[in-house]
Amino acid sequence: MLTRTIAALAARLRLVSNLDLIYDARYFSPGRMESLLTDYDQIADDPAAEPDATLYILDDAVAPTVSVQARTALARGPFASLEEEMADKRYTLLGNQGLVYRYLLFLLAEAHGIHSFHANALYDPAEDTLTIVLGGAASGKSPVLLAGVRKGLQVFGTELVHLEADQGTFVWHRAAAIDNIRPQSLAADFPDLLERLALPPGWEEIPPGAKYPLDLSAFAVPTQSLHNPRLRFLLPRVEAGRARPVVERLGPPGALAKLLFDNASEKIGSSFTLYNRLALPGFDTPSLAERRLATMVRLVAEAEIARAEMVLAEPRYFLEVL
Repeated sequence: MLTRTIAALAARLRLVSNLDLIYDARYFSPGRMESLLTDYDQIADDPAAEPDATLYILDDAVAPTVSVQARTALARGPFASLEEEMADKRYTLLGNQGLVYRYLLFLLAEAHGIHSFHANALYDPAEDTLTIVLGGAASGKSPVLLAGVRKGLQVFGTELVHLEADQGTFVWHRAAAIDNIRPQSLAADFPDLLERLALPPGWEEIPPGAKYPLDLSAFAVPTQSLHNPRLRFLLPRVEAGRARPVVERLGPPGALAKLLFDNASEKIGSSFTLYNRLALPGFDTPSLAERRLATMVRLVAEAEIARAEMVLAEPRYFLEVL
């Protein structure tokens, strides 16, 4: 059996398997859409650490199953063949929308009190303001992120934003600096960014609608965490052809806390599938949901929130509201 302990922020997960899948570079290196580095700032080996949990991955000629009991999980099935058959490897055991990704979110929250928003984030060091851009797939997060880079803001996360609340201090931890984007949309909406961004040769030939993992680490915040920055929450909505942005305030405080709770619950709590055939219910628990809601209520009540807004705009016009 092969054994590997990986670290993401404070979480430590031991992987034990009869497959070398747990060392497959496609899931732990930049340059692939399925890489965990499109979720987390770093995935590091930490062999000497005491793990928070252990995941056993057993390749076996049985129907695939996954069982989770708090700090121990078992995935059993014909995973070698499933890996070969699966075209979109984001939705695999180790893919960036798969089991390990979500189990690490659970461990960060349950073992370390670190909650994760499904959002990207931009930082303005001159104003000490962190703009958190909330939303699911196709909501408009990437256009706002690119508009922020265009405007000179620093990237603090492209898919997740991590929050740790401790004795009156709100600590925000940096997440990934790689964003899966559609190059044709970038060229259409922010053509002046093309020379500054590391798009691959021949990117024009990438099929329309297909995504590419764009490395924005050159524009990332240099520090690993921010303590008590001013906050701005932005909920984008993209509407093609809208010449001027529509901006609406998010609130009152109770409604904003609910919105933040719902967003921070999305990835840890939602059901998901692996290999297009194995359905799993998510990792949330009643006690964890209660702790998460209490954190969001505290955040809204105690943090310095400059603005909280919904913005409806065509992608290029997000420049006007950042």
